[in-house]
Amino acid sequence: MAYKASRSLDVQRKARLVLNRLRAFAELRKKLTVREITFNDVVDFRAAWTEARTTQRRNQEVLKGFFRFCAKSDFIVKSQLPIWTR
Repeated sequence: MAYKASRSLDVQRKARLVLNRLRAFAELRKKLTVREITFNDVVDFRAAWTEARTTQRRNQEVLKGFFRFCAKSDFIVKSQLPIWTR
């Protein structure tokens, strides 16, 4: 959660929820590192959301921030980013 360290505890909690769901989804697909997660994986993960649109939009913002952080930290290459995060 280093990329959200300067945010409020509530924002950190919500980000942790979304990222834990992403982790569980990735593990089901046998993806053990963020480098293994593909654009199609993210699309499938996003398609499974059933929350209100406002919540989905906020969750997507969390994912965008997470993947930007990963690219900036050289955990993934920029071309690996889902298109909506560039």
